[in-house]
This record gives sequence, C-alpha cells and structure tokens, in this order.
Amino acid sequence: MAAWVAGVAVLGAVLTGCTDPEPAPSPPPAAATPTPTPTPSETVEEIAAPERPAEMERTDEVGAIAAAEYFMQLFAYVMATGDLEEWDRVSAQDCGFCSGLRSDVEGVYGAGGKYQGGGVALEGTEVLGFEEVIGAYTVATSYSIQPLEQLDASGEVVEVIDAETGDAGLDVIYSARGWTLLGASTLEKSP
Repeated sequence: MAAWVAGVAVLGAVLTGCTDPEPAPSPPPAAATPTPTPTPSETVEEIAAPERPAEMERTDEVGAIAAAEYFMQLFAYVMATGDLEEWDRVSAQDCGFCSGLRSDVEGVYGAGGKYQGGGVALEGTEVLGFEEVIGAYTVATSYSIQPLEQLDASGEVVEVIDAETGDAGLDVIYSARGWTLLGASTLEKSP
C-alpha cells in the first residue's frame, strides 16, 4: 500500500537577548524598525512513485497480476502528485479510464489545486480471464480508497470524496513496451 501524507510544519524563531548588569545610558530613541514576523511555510513530504515489481517482467498471469496491482498504486500516486509521466507511458491510447483520470488531474493541478488523501489498499487480486486473440488479461482486485479532498489553489477544500471499497477489473496486455493498461471498471460483487 502506498501510504503518503502531506504535512504542514510551522517554522518559528525564538529571539533571545541579553542585558548588562549595569545598563549604559540609553541613546535618544530612533525610528522603530519593524521586526519581521515569521510566516508559516508549507513543507510537503516527498511522495515516492510506486516501484515496478520484478514480476512485471513476466508475460504470464503472475505478470498480469503484478501489473494490475502496480497500476492501482500508480493511480493513487498520480492523484497525490499530478505527475502523469508514468501514467501516460503505461496507458493505452484508447483507454477511457486512463484519459479520464488524466483529464481530471490536469484540470485540478493545472489550476493550482491538488488532491490530498486517497491512499489505496489492495486485497485479493486474481486473473478472471485471458483473451487469446489479442493476449489480454482481465484482472480483478478488491480495493479500498481512503477519503480524498480536492483543494483549490488557495488550499481551500472544494470537494470531499468519501472512502470507497469495491472490486475493480483491469484489462492489461503485455506488448513491446511492457505491460499496458487497456481499461478499468468496477465489478459487481457476487452474492
């Protein structure tokens, strides 16, 4: 699970002075110089991109599962950072889920905003099927996503997205450029 936290640290300064045991006569008062007030500064913890698992070198079911899990972790990373470079590299050109995420992230981060929260945890990933004609796997994973806030450029919360749990189906294929995400959708839980 990619756990990430953006923190805010308030930096302050402590000024101390010393006095002589016998004070010297004071000079006439001069124009007062305003003392600068320290301002809080935001320190954002660096969010690391998920590491590609070694199993993604495999072209079989094990590789497909590793790729699907990696893509879910990459989803959380993209939401947290706005960094689309790896997302674009692993997304198929006609992947509607992929382009939808790209559009949302560009809209928020392009306007100076960001997403906060939304870590993803996975449990129970398995291959549901294999399409022999094109060599694509459908991989199912149970997921939970922590609550997510969308902040505007001033840091104000503009939307809160509740925590979510469910099952996702990811269609993945191994090609000359490695594992590629063809699409993703939510799956209905069977009774």
